[in-house]
Amino acid sequence: MILNFRRSVKSIVIGLVAAGVIGCGIYCWGFVIPAEKQKAVEAERQASEEKQKQLAAQGSEEVQRRQQASGPQTRVVPDQYATIQAAIDAANAGDTVLVKAGMYHEALRFKEGIELRGENRDTTIVRFSSPPTGVVGQDHYDIPLEIRGCANGTILNIGFEQERSDERTNENIWMADAIELFDSSIAIENCRAQSEAGAGILISGTKSAPTLLRNECRQNKQSGISFEHGARGKAENNVCEENQYAGIIARGAGTSPELVNNQCRGNELTGLLFKQGAQGKAENNVCEQNKQDGILVSDSGTSPELVDNQCRRNEHFGIEFYDAQGRAERNACEQNHWSGIAVSGSGAAPELANNQCRSNEVDGVLFQNGAHGKAESNVCERNNDSGISVIGSGAAPDLANNQCRSNAYAGIYFESGSNGKAESNICEGNATSGIIINASSPYLSANRLRNNAQYGLVYGKSSKPTFGAKNEFAGNGKGNALTKATFTD
Repeated sequence: MILNFRRSVKSIVIGLVAAGVIGCGIYCWGFVIPAEKQKAVEAERQASEEKQKQLAAQGSEEVQRRQQASGPQTRVVPDQYATIQAAIDAANAGDTVLVKAGMYHEALRFKEGIELRGENRDTTIVRFSSPPTGVVGQDHYDIPLEIRGCANGTILNIGFEQERSDERTNENIWMADAIELFDSSIAIENCRAQSEAGAGILISGTKSAPTLLRNECRQNKQSGISFEHGARGKAENNVCEENQYAGIIARGAGTSPELVNNQCRGNELTGLLFKQGAQGKAENNVCEQNKQDGILVSDSGTSPELVDNQCRRNEHFGIEFYDAQGRAERNACEQNHWSGIAVSGSGAAPELANNQCRSNEVDGVLFQNGAHGKAESNVCERNNDSGISVIGSGAAPDLANNQCRSNAYAGIYFESGSNGKAESNICEGNATSGIIINASSPYLSANRLRNNAQYGLVYGKSSKPTFGAKNEFAGNGKGNALTKATFTD
């Protein structure tokens, strides 16, 4: 009996131990084992995410490799994209956005490095009605085309039209232009730009140096092309006609464009305008039949170089320097309704050299209202008044080696308190006299005064000329000099 009892106890103990082991196992698997499993799952998740990132990077690299292998893309509007802006947004540097013929009512923002190309500037047209709400200093304007901060890119064969006028006159307003380019240096070629409110093409900012080639800018509310606020760049072979201000304008200190072979006709103010301290160069431009001047250079510090331009049949002057400096060389200033070249204002002091000033309604060259400067080796022929006139108190240019022939009044004429120098000029074949001095006191030296209809030299009691090297007289109709002339108004 005792033995059996012990066995029962042993069985009970063994049963209890087994139950303990089973309970511990349940405890471990229910609590301890799941915690370790959670760590394993988290590690597996992180490894999976890392692998996905690697695969994504490899996929992106593969896309890039495919794009590089296939080269730049052409994105066609409207075949592939409903709007031009959608195609621009999708384009990468080197891509072309090709716009088929049609009328597109959009306000575009250009992207650096792409080419925006139309089929034809007269049939591919971007037209937008810009609201008359713009003010100076906005970071964006809703206009047919805006370009900001683009170092490169090309736009060609598209017409851009801003079709809403803006009659505001308050300060700080911003008139919407057809194309506006800020701190950018892209190329715009064979496009057409017209604005009912502002300019055709505006170029602004010290980082701007675009190339404008063979564009047409007609009938704009302001200028055809406007460079300002330090802009540079080149405008070549553009047509800028019938604009309500200037054909092409350069405005502001530091502004210095190169203007070459442009045609600027029929503008309300002038063909080319340099003002407010602008510099730059205008070469081989045609500036004809403008309502005032062919080329106007205005304001102190404005100092462009004007070379080989043709300034004909303008309503005022062929070239005018008003309180400005600069140089005009080898320009043809002919058949203008006033004078070929005019220099006006006490701040005016340009250099005029080797210009042809023929058949103008008044003078070949005019210095007036305190103007200074130098005129050298110019040809002033067949003008309806004098070859060169110097008029008004303070006017005192240096005139040297000019040829003043066959003018309807004098070769050189000093009037109304003017001074200056006339040295080594040829004054011959003029309808009255070679040099006439009326109430003025110039210095004369080594001029050749020949074959004039009346006298070689004429001056009256109120004039006090001074003389250097002897002037040469020959073949004048009434004699060499008339020194007691009387002048009538």
